[in-house]
Amino acid sequence: MIKTCYTFIIMHRWCTKALQFFLILILSTGWIFSGWPQIFNFPPKIEEAYAQTADFNIQRGCTIMASASATATLTAGSEYTAPTDTSKTFIRIVNARLTGNGRTVGGGNQNADDYYTYFSDPDLAGGSVTLSRAGTTNDNRVCWEIIEYIGFDGGANEIIIRDINTATYVSTNTTVDGGSANGVSSDSDIVVFITGQNNMDTGRADLETGLSTAEWLSSTDVPRFTRGTAGSDANSVSYAVVEFTGSNWAVQRIEHNFIAAGSTETETITDVGALSRAFFHSQFRNGNGGLDELGAEAWLSATNEASFLLQSGATTPSGAYSVAWIVSNSETTANTKMNVQHISGSRAAADISEGANNEEDEWTDTITAVGTTAQTSIMGESGRSAGAGTAAPRGAIALYLNSTTGAKLYQSDDGQPQNYRFQIIEWPKTETPIYSVSITSSGVIEYGFVELSTASSTVGNGYTQTAENDGNTTEKLNVKSSNASGGTAWTLAGSIGSNQFTHEFSTTTGATWTVMPDSATYVTAAPSVVQSGTVNFDFRLTTPSSSSDYQQKSITITIQAVAP
Repeated sequence: MIKTCYTFIIMHRWCTKALQFFLILILSTGWIFSGWPQIFNFPPKIEEAYAQTADFNIQRGCTIMASASATATLTAGSEYTAPTDTSKTFIRIVNARLTGNGRTVGGGNQNADDYYTYFSDPDLAGGSVTLSRAGTTNDNRVCWEIIEYIGFDGGANEIIIRDINTATYVSTNTTVDGGSANGVSSDSDIVVFITGQNNMDTGRADLETGLSTAEWLSSTDVPRFTRGTAGSDANSVSYAVVEFTGSNWAVQRIEHNFIAAGSTETETITDVGALSRAFFHSQFRNGNGGLDELGAEAWLSATNEASFLLQSGATTPSGAYSVAWIVSNSETTANTKMNVQHISGSRAAADISEGANNEEDEWTDTITAVGTTAQTSIMGESGRSAGAGTAAPRGAIALYLNSTTGAKLYQSDDGQPQNYRFQIIEWPKTETPIYSVSITSSGVIEYGFVELSTASSTVGNGYTQTAENDGNTTEKLNVKSSNASGGTAWTLAGSIGSNQFTHEFSTTTGATWTVMPDSATYVTAAPSVVQSGTVNFDFRLTTPSSSSDYQQKSITITIQAVAP
């Protein structure tokens, strides 16, 4: 928080009295603050003072599951730093197929059970998470991200994880429901992230049975997962039910059933305001399992339109579905708004790899520089592959944000051309509360001759002072008075006496007066003042019953802005 006090000095004489104003800024630097405020002109005032607090912390990695091993464990303190609050944190696989990527050397055909991967233990609360696959042949790259909300409870960008779990299909079913989520406050703010998906098939004939889409059943508060066909495979998905509770968020789910292959098809969506403030989580399912049928490109083509493209040559397009969970943020302040880059690319078969081997194939897509990778994520990854056969894992592309200017992409086998899309999300921030007050001076105050034991006030003589909230949030205004200095000091007290005076204030033009009891105590003057709101102050001073001298006296009044 930033506290600002506005202090002015009353010069009190027995004849002409003058009022002078001086601005004193008192900054509490215990909070993160982006440098001293810039101060211009006289009287000085804060022209700009910005301080942002990160609302999200992102961790990432690419884990290599060892050959002959069906699991890999990520442990807090080793592969990642334990999150502060696991109820606002989830982990997901970052891949165009929302699964594993395949072996890291040699490429070639790989069976579904050896690379399809999910989190069999997805709950970060236990201090670890476990990646699992059904097969154990060859190693397997899995890239992941941990997304943690670290902002204020109830903040405008808050997210809350309502459930992190797994669901397993009966081998003959095409739908399965997850567990009941607790505490959901608004069904319309839910996104069901598929964080990973496995496939029990020991060959490549049923690649499509491991691809699912999700929906939210508001009547029972459970997620439902649907796949295009069962194939006698008891496959599993890991998932996170995330509620975007903050007031800046808006969520919508779009499901597109394809009509034709090779042509862009569109769906009308609720306008997101700006493409730079919207991202989505992409899911896909199909009833057929050729390479050209295992995925589709999905993207936001306008603020009110989502587009989808199934690979040319894919059979039975009517059995293919893309789902986009679209999330937008309404914050538009330059320093704190979410910033989303929408990236598209293609990769030719047998292109030149950045890695030591052509298979695994590596390349880097350049992005507009982000401020820090610790507050940036990859989302919206989707893609389509050429090829009518089942030469898996072609079409599975893993993504990893390896710098502020580039994203690394991996494919295990590069035998077919690929088209893909993804988004780079710089998550929104919260502007640190700044409590600040400025005073509009009425000029010189003329008290005139004031006798002992006599009160004099500013009411009705044009000397009322106006305090304005020039911070960035609602604040409380307090006020205090000093003792009177000059010659023999006068002491501020609750009643007059020898060399003892009283000082009061009014925010009601003198209808009521509030005593400032001593020089050390702040008294609440206005408990809640909105941004740019004003409060008028009048002051009333009562002279002592007797005084040791008749010299000019100086009194300092301080108006303080603090959190309400």
